[in-house]
Amino acid sequence: MIFPQVLLTFYKESNPSSQRCAWANYNEAGFFVNMTNYYGEALDLSKDHKISIDNEVWVLKDHLNRFYY
Repeated sequence: MIFPQVLLTFYKESNPSSQRCAWANYNEAGFFVNMTNYYGEALDLSKDHKISIDNEVWVLKDHLNRFYY
């Protein structure tokens, strides 16, 4: 079964001009399940919509709830 995914953009907290993307994964009802990187590895998303990649903090440019299907 394939669930909906949305590619989201994050910016580096220490340098907002540096950006990268991660996948937001949703279930068939359209509710957020998790965040994954390009390789499908799960990323921990904090309550303030930040993730840590390679010991650097990245901030979500938008809001997850906007992307419900």
